[in-house]
Parts: sequence; structure tokens; C-alpha cells
Amino acid sequence: MRTAKEFEDDIGDILDIFFARFDGVTIRVRESLKYRSERGFRNYSPIIDVTVGPFSEERGVSLWPEYDRLVYYSQDLLNEMLAQFEANYQEFGEGYFNVAERTLPSNYKDFLSTSENANWNARCSLAIEVEDSGSRKHLLGDMINASISGRIAVLVGYNEDRYATFMRHLEYLAYTVRAGKIKFNSRNILVLTPEQLERTLIDNLAED
Repeated sequence: MRTAKEFEDDIGDILDIFFARFDGVTIRVRESLKYRSERGFRNYSPIIDVTVGPFSEERGVSLWPEYDRLVYYSQDLLNEMLAQFEANYQEFGEGYFNVAERTLPSNYKDFLSTSENANWNARCSLAIEVEDSGSRKHLLGDMINASISGRIAVLVGYNEDRYATFMRHLEYLAYTVRAGKIKFNSRNILVLTPEQLERTLIDNLAED
């Protein structure tokens, strides 16, 4: 069985092929996203497992039109991923999670800048975190980093325990937002299994 890092490398290679026709797109694997302020780069630059650029790392530079174009380009892929995620969410916890209450994204248009839930200040188009270990606090940090950094965030639980932890964290974040405890938009997050992410990418390569 592949390690999580080997899986990340494979996903990066597949994304390279998927976006090969799209000018200006670069793929990073296990590289930091730099957040630049007026005084230079800040100390904290999150390392995300797989990211799809172009990358908005300069203060005052927003790449939302480029990210919109990538969403349009990837619409079939995103719709399939969303269908997988909604099924995962519906099934997890034997119906404990309520899809209607969660207000899950329903199709690729929910990731466009015209959507009220879009991450306008994203640093990249797609941020993917893959976890097979780490504490629950570590996984929560991964989830928040991916959601803040990417127009779309994909969390991959590389084993059943980490998958379940990501799902519970997502429900916790949704609850805290509904209860007015924090102002954090978690609606750009999808939780998938490694098999779902890889198979969906490969299927869309075949259709391209």
C-alpha cells in the first residue's frame, strides 16, 4: 500500500496532467503558501500537501478571476466530487448529520466568486490535505488552513479514523457558525476518501 506522501505525489502528477492545457497553472506538493504583509513575509506560512495555483501571495493581489476560470474548467470534476462528498456526509453517523442544515455546496457554481459563500481572498484555487496520522487538533488546523487558503478545500482521510475525524470536525465547525460562536465559512470544504479523490480525477482525465 502507498504511503500518504506517495499518494500526494501521485495526486500532484494527475493534477499536472488535468491542468496541462490551462496556462498559468502550477502544482505544488508539500510546499508552503506565503502570506506577505507590508513588512515582508509573515512568520507563519502553512505547508499544504497539494495545492493548485496560480498563487496569490502578494499583499493586495487578488486572483479571483483566475480562480473562477479554473472552477469553470473543472466543473465536471467538481460536480462529481461534490456528489461523492454529499453521499459521504449523508451516510456518516447514520443520519446524524443533516445535509439541509449544513447547506452543502450543490454544484460547481457554489465555488464561483458570485456565490455568497465563496472564499474571495484565497491564496490558491485548490488546497488538498491528506492525513493518515496526527492529533485531532492537528487535523482541525489542517482543515482550517485548507479552507482559508483555497477557493476549494479537499480533506482526505487516508484511513478510517482520520476520515471520521475530518467529518466530525466539519460538523463541529458548522455548529459553531450556526450558533454564532465564530464567523468562519466552512462551506468550501469537501471530505473524501483517497479512493474517491483519485478515481474521480482519473475518470475525468479519461473524459477530457
